[in-house]
Amino acid sequence: MSDNLVSTRAAAERAGVSAKTIGRWVDAGLLRAVFTAGGHRRVSANDLDAFLASRQSLLSLDVASSPVVVVGTSRAETVAAFRTAADRLRLTARIASANAPFELGLLVGRLVPTAVILDVPNFRAASDVVAALRLLAFPGRIGLLSDALWPHPATPDATARADDPRGPLALLRAVAVS
Repeated sequence: MSDNLVSTRAAAERAGVSAKTIGRWVDAGLLRAVFTAGGHRRVSANDLDAFLASRQSLLSLDVASSPVVVVGTSRAETVAAFRTAADRLRLTARIASANAPFELGLLVGRLVPTAVILDVPNFRAASDVVAALRLLAFPGRIGLLSDALWPHPATPDATARADDPRGPLALLRAVAVS
């Protein structure tokens, strides 16, 4: 563990959570800590940053860096497919993922992505999300990975078939800015 140790309060401020949450993460074995002679936890700032990055914490993402494409899906393999497609296209955009509408809303509000792509068969309320993004005048583009025709009035900027292995590549070409 690094010598750059911080208190649970400082770790909580850095992570955007409460000190009790930091304590729970330590107690659950998710985050390593050392204990002072008085029984207080100290967390490595480097370990905390790595932990937050691995969890894609909203507050650990740097909003000033490269463009972001948010993928709404509950499947890790879909996120991996989009990351692979982004690499193949040599996009500078990062791929962030959200597996629920609330989380997607937080990411869109925090990161202001260049595009939002929804994996319709594996994302609840996709039609409501598209309608809400249009209603809020979302400045980015919206793409859908769908297994059927899109019957809803709120239309996306691009669609691709969910069963097409080239779907992620086609959607990123259509909606993402390099």
